[in-house]
Amino acid sequence: MGVGGRGLRAAVGAVAWALCAPSAAAVPDAARLDRLEQLAWADPDKAVEALQPALAEAPEDSVAHLELLRILGSAQVWRNDLAAVDELLARLDRLASGAPDAEQRRDAGALAACVRGARQRKSGTMGRADALLQAADEARRQARSPGLRQGCALIHANVKESLGQYEDAMRLLQDAIRDADDTGPSWRRSELRTTLSDVLWRAGQREAAQEMLQQALRLARLRGDRLAHSHAQTVAAMQAGARGLVDEERQALEEALALAREADALSDEAHCLANLSDFHLRHDQPEKALAVAERALPLARRTRNVLAEGVAQVNAGLALILLHRKDEGLRLVRASIESDLRMDDVLSASDSLQDLGQYLERAGYYAEAYDAFREHRQIADDLARRNRQRQLVELQESFEADRRDHERRRLLQDNQLKEELWRERELSARFWFLMTGAAGVLAALAALLYHRMRSARAELDASHRQLRADSAVDPLTGLANRRAFPLGQAGPAQGALLLIDLDHFKRVNDRHGHQVGDAVLVEVARRLRAAVRDPDLLVRWGGEEFLLLVSGPGAVDAAGLATRLLGLLADEPVALDDRAVPVSGSIGLARFPLPGGAEPTWAEALGLVDAALYLAKSGGRNRACEVLALPGLAPSAWPDVCADLEAAAQRGEVRLQMLHGPWQADGGAP
Repeated sequence: MGVGGRGLRAAVGAVAWALCAPSAAAVPDAARLDRLEQLAWADPDKAVEALQPALAEAPEDSVAHLELLRILGSAQVWRNDLAAVDELLARLDRLASGAPDAEQRRDAGALAACVRGARQRKSGTMGRADALLQAADEARRQARSPGLRQGCALIHANVKESLGQYEDAMRLLQDAIRDADDTGPSWRRSELRTTLSDVLWRAGQREAAQEMLQQALRLARLRGDRLAHSHAQTVAAMQAGARGLVDEERQALEEALALAREADALSDEAHCLANLSDFHLRHDQPEKALAVAERALPLARRTRNVLAEGVAQVNAGLALILLHRKDEGLRLVRASIESDLRMDDVLSASDSLQDLGQYLERAGYYAEAYDAFREHRQIADDLARRNRQRQLVELQESFEADRRDHERRRLLQDNQLKEELWRERELSARFWFLMTGAAGVLAALAALLYHRMRSARAELDASHRQLRADSAVDPLTGLANRRAFPLGQAGPAQGALLLIDLDHFKRVNDRHGHQVGDAVLVEVARRLRAAVRDPDLLVRWGGEEFLLLVSGPGAVDAAGLATRLLGLLADEPVALDDRAVPVSGSIGLARFPLPGGAEPTWAEALGLVDAALYLAKSGGRNRACEVLALPGLAPSAWPDVCADLEAAAQRGEVRLQMLHGPWQADGGAP
């Protein structure tokens, strides 16, 4: 992601905790609480100081006390004071377990989950944040405070959006909007619609996004809510920029800045300035970008707005480089990168290094650009290794969860079967009673009962077969899903294993929307299915990844198959109505058992082809990397080889072959 993306998302993300202001219906002194909430946005340090006497005044068993704790949490999370956040969580946990009133215990528990979710979201662990918020969803819905209900729903929606679960995010926001329309002030109704517009836009529903944004703007203007208006204008700028409307984007950014100043919201003003500097930098105006970034930096530091400070500092450094003040610019960018690495924000550091290399190259500093790109590659490789290791752990956990789920369903099926057998015995007893006790009409009735018995057994068997089939099929593409792959099967891997990943697939979703992305996945699945034999196992592994297992007697020409698949993907774009979407893929593959006696398990084989896939993608995409042999490698060395396949090849521990796909004008990237 470029600097521009980081800048705009930072401003939009600031809304997440801003929706926690309580309404007049929830607490007696709503006006004072609103002022404290506004202060938490504008200057978190001052807000924390002002909240202490307010908390001392409010009784611990009151709704007002929880509302004040919620505003305190928003300020502490926003200024990244994690030690203070942990102290607040301990306080909320005591309330959740020891408060005399059941409703207060429930609300304190919901607020604790909300704060924990916000803390995890801040650190980037979205999966954990989602689990925490989901577990407290029912308590959140029942909370007495509209602010708590709507604020936690918004944080959960932001987490769902980060996970790409747009439909869940929309549902949470729509529920919060309905609640706010009944109980909330106009500024909160505007803020919720602004966030929903952002989610709709990212999900490809652009007309609905623009209509929702217009509603947000109307509500903000109606009551003169300057800060809500500023947030809506920030999203309007993002959407205008995505449509290539440069003048509209600049005008919206400048209006958002003016409104943040009128609202005396210093943290938001720092965001708006960082976004505006990013705009000037992207449009080759380094002098303006530098001037605006230098105005943003002191405001961001004063309000502990780490995101705005990082964007402004990097923008200022890149602008200096374009102005041929290289040493000054490098110092600023390097300081920001070092700060990111100290906080273990490897992704931001990697993005900044990539931007640094691009701008050094534009300014003609080719040696320095090469160093920046090389460092970016090292950090990106480290990040990819971490991600692969985490994915393998998650994959194993998913497999175990699927196995337990399968066992539960099998137990349920067994119970159903026992019930049907009991019914069968009962029907059989009736049958023989009728057969021995009468003839004629009674015999006909017995035959009918026997037919019912056979029909019930047939229906049960058909239900079992359908359940087994449905549990192993991907509903979008009709391919097998990961349950069909023998990951937990004993014994060594056998056959050719190919892991296929579509190149830059996120761009398809961003440019055309998720409906087009789904249509592309369906067409890719059709092409792959047409290229393989019926006995071969073709699996939609997840997202835009597909796994192919070719087994059976005789040697498999895995390299030839991979080359053919690259051509099937990239030779023809996917035709959808009035557009043609170029597609290409990268493949990691190997044929097992490998020459040299290596007999990996299925999990080890999957890790090896995943490492080969990463090497194919990092080598330029639209290509395949085949693992040919691991000569004399001990089993204990497998994890190190998979962690860095390229280095292992240089050491002679593994032999690789790179196969290139068809040439495309844009390098194979859709």
